[in-house]
Amino acid sequence: MVNWDEQKLEQITKNRQRKPTALPLKNLVRSFMKRDVYPRQRKLAFLAHAWQQLLPDELIEHTCLENIRGGRLRVLVDNAPCLHELTLLKENLLTQLYELCSEVTLTDINFVRGCWYKTNEEGIKIAKYHNERYQKKHKK
Repeated sequence: MVNWDEQKLEQITKNRQRKPTALPLKNLVRSFMKRDVYPRQRKLAFLAHAWQQLLPDELIEHTCLENIRGGRLRVLVDNAPCLHELTLLKENLLTQLYELCSEVTLTDINFVRGCWYKTNEEGIKIAKYHNERYQKKHKK
């Protein structure tokens, strides 16, 4: 028979007790939102306000600011003539956005042909997720 002393038993008991190793999910989500989501939303809000001031209404209704990543602003444009016109205005827009939104690091604007809405029977635009292929691929 093994002779167990009191100290050895306490050590074994201590080692076998569960130690909380993971943070609660709400803490992880909260820290993710504070670290990644809120700053990006704030930057896009500044840029959207400046975008509304810079562009004429005819071009605004054909564009949608999609995201900003690494200083590159990605803008969806729903038709080719507007895409061409915005491409011609790109350098001027970049300079003016930099002046209006100095708190946002902006190095480039990437105009992409895409659609972020559906049109119903009355011709009214209804917001939708722009990349339907992604939705279909990841739909279960």
